[in-house]
Amino acid sequence: PGRETALLDVHRAMEEADALGDDSGPEALRAAASRLHEAAVAAQEAGVAEAELQAALDRVSQLQGEAAELEATAAQSKCCGWPWCVFCAGRPEAQTSEARFDETVALSSGARWDGEETIQARRQQEQLEDELRKLRLPDGTKCKYSSTRWNGWVSAIVTGFDANAGTYDLDVKDGARLELISPDGRVTQREAWPIGSPVSYKSDTAGGRFLPAVIEGFNAGADGADGTYDLDIKAR
Repeated sequence: PGRETALLDVHRAMEEADALGDDSGPEALRAAASRLHEAAVAAQEAGVAEAELQAALDRVSQLQGEAAELEATAAQSKCCGWPWCVFCAGRPEAQTSEARFDETVALSSGARWDGEETIQARRQQEQLEDELRKLRLPDGTKCKYSSTRWNGWVSAIVTGFDANAGTYDLDVKDGARLELISPDGRVTQREAWPIGSPVSYKSDTAGGRFLPAVIEGFNAGADGADGTYDLDIKAR
């Protein structure tokens, strides 16, 4: 398309995005973002300067961010319910892995198990323990701890984990609650929190609420600056 036609397509896509209601779901938001992005790309190819398209590109990022936050909020209600999860800690339904396992395989009064059922129960227990090992931060992980004693965040190292209480033992504090632990930005790529680690992210666009997120990458800082983490709902 010509330059003017391409700009008109961008304006139409912007109007469609602005017409979305507050009750629009993530699919509608992502579809609007996709249409606006395609129109912006076509406009650039038609010779429109990027500066003229900055508002459209910013709107694309905003729509994608809103969609991701809606998806994260929906996922929060479907979380695992395990006490070591930062999103489930404190929920009435949060249980220890032992309690969850007992609830899954408990026998009713007078019931009997045959050999096959016993093997299946053991496999379920092994699966739960394997998932626990994947979700918890490994010993030796560097982090920050919000300390009332030192009136702020202090550097710390994970030394253990209490699955029953859902707390971490640190070199500066035993039984540290999950909400008082944060990634340390002054680490190397090798020392960063593992990809796949569940965390919570304070979102300004969500009114300062904490949303469940998962670490997807780490960007080491340069010249002494803190590094940043890429999350599934927010890059850097």
